[in-house]
Amino acid sequence: MWHSLGFLAPEYSLLITYQHARAIQGVARRRGLVPRVNPWVAAGLVVIVGVSLGVQILLLAFGVLSGLSELAIVLTLDAIDMALMLALVLWMQRDLNAYWDVGEDNAVRNAPIGIGEVVTVLLGLFIWVNSTIELVGLIA
Repeated sequence: MWHSLGFLAPEYSLLITYQHARAIQGVARRRGLVPRVNPWVAAGLVVIVGVSLGVQILLLAFGVLSGLSELAIVLTLDAIDMALMLALVLWMQRDLNAYWDVGEDNAVRNAPIGIGEVVTVLLGLFIWVNSTIELVGLIA
């Protein structure tokens, strides 16, 4: 659980993303697969999302735009950020699934979602909803 909460720390999330992508790339190559995930591109996507979040904070802090235009821009950037992170997760998961499909030691078993994952998702959802509510309240 603590490892996944590390994604909330900007610099640490960059390191975690790079290390995960590099590990997935390494195990895929050991099984003779051509990995599609590139650790530098994965880390770059995290940087892009971080910069986008910084832009959103600056827009709100300095009130560059006003009213609904600011809300529309921030929510659009937020949706793009979520789409980029989802694409990254799916991209890395595809290589990881290929690794498990090819292996001779396919002792894959069902791993139910644990309480740590549930708490992390609920915390992220709470932060996202709370931020959106505050944003709408600031603009209205």
